[in-house]
Amino acid sequence: MAAAASTRASEAASIGAACTPNTMTQLRACKTCRLVKSRRQFHKDACENCPGERPHTAGEREDFVQSHTTSAFTGLVSITNPQESWIAKRLGLQEYVDDEGNRVPFKVGVYAVVLDEDQVASSQVDSAELGLGGGRGYGHADDDDEEEEDDDFIAPEHEEDEGADDVDDDDDEAAGGGAAPRSP
Repeated sequence: MAAAASTRASEAASIGAACTPNTMTQLRACKTCRLVKSRRQFHKDACENCPGERPHTAGEREDFVQSHTTSAFTGLVSITNPQESWIAKRLGLQEYVDDEGNRVPFKVGVYAVVLDEDQVASSQVDSAELGLGGGRGYGHADDDDEEEEDDDFIAPEHEEDEGADDVDDDDDEAAGGGAAPRSP
């Protein structure tokens, strides 16, 4: 079983993908890029997107998991083509700027849609320092002008059809007493 997990991890790395969660329990999201993996996967491989030194000792790895990941997130999205995906663009998960100033695409993987607000506030500084998009959990700062367009998606309140309920009872009486109701 360990050999299968190792093979899956090396296959993912060869195609530019992060390891996908291998369990639905103990899921954690990177506070900087929102990549979601199991606690054990972060403990073993750290975060494939975020540059920086990888922890070596068990204590360093546990400190990394505690300080760089969170279990307080909402929603999951699987991104298979970060450069072309509209949801990756909307969530700010297309690319980051590495230490040399190069734009590096995010890895294919599973990402949190929204981090807990307290966690997001503390990770915005880290995201800005690393040149990572998002950080807020729901788009770029320059997307604020798009918020106004969302009003078009709210259905207008239904107005009463003024003529439909106005039935002239005098016509019914003249036609024979008005015993049968008219269909609308």
